Amino acid sequence: MTEAFVAWEWFTSEFDYGHGGLIDSPTAEEKELAWMSTTNEVNEGWLGGWQLFERPNLSSTIEQYNNIAMFWKNIPRSSGT
Repeated sequence: MTEAFVAWEWFTSEFDYGHGGLIDSPTAEEKELAWMSTTNEVNEGWLGGWQLFERPNLSSTIEQYNNIAMFWKNIPRSSGT
């Protein structure tokens, strides 16, 4: 059990918030490099979009939804000039 406690202290030392731990002191560049999307965020968004699309369009297919969604994702945006 002593070994487990030592390992736990070693593992959690980087999470020592407010006391100079590794997670507490990254540079802005390190934070940018470490950023990642939350788990399934994109998938949940597409699934929710499908569910909202499907309610009033009961006879539509997932292929139709995908085509419409990709169209709206890929249309050129106005540059505002």
